[in-house]
Amino acid sequence: MSDTEWTEAMFRGLTSHSADIISLLDATGRLRFNSEATVRISGFSPEELQGKDTFELIHPDDRAQVGRVFAEVLATPGAVRTVEYRYRTKDERWVWMEAVASNQLDNPAVRGVVANSRDISERKQAEAERLRLEQHLQHGQKLESLGVMAGGVAHDFNNLLTVILSC
Repeated sequence: MSDTEWTEAMFRGLTSHSADIISLLDATGRLRFNSEATVRISGFSPEELQGKDTFELIHPDDRAQVGRVFAEVLATPGAVRTVEYRYRTKDERWVWMEAVASNQLDNPAVRGVVANSRDISERKQAEAERLRLEQHLQHGQKLESLGVMAGGVAHDFNNLLTVILSC
């Protein structure tokens, strides 16, 4: 087995067992490689995504932000950036992803942008639930403050009525 075959076999073996999607993109954002985690997270096989423009699968509201981050990565060899976005699955759902991208275009062994992407949908749901609970707590605290204030006003009013009725 030559070094090239061993390196490719080792690479495929390592990436096939990763929980995250490992992708290789060209400078235009076209997918040259996706690891097997793609099937578990998005429902697409790596072969279905081969040559596809990755931006087509990113939620329209998130494309500009991801495009800016991708441009920053392209601008500096070796640059590493992180971005969160929604990604369309094969069954037309949206999952929240966090990608860490590294510009390896100048690396002769890679010649691409390497992205390590993970599904953070559960984390986003937990954050949304935490925010909802915090807002609910703040609302309760406002109502409690209003009740204390109303009680104070009622007490003061009662004292005034007592004085008036005593006269």
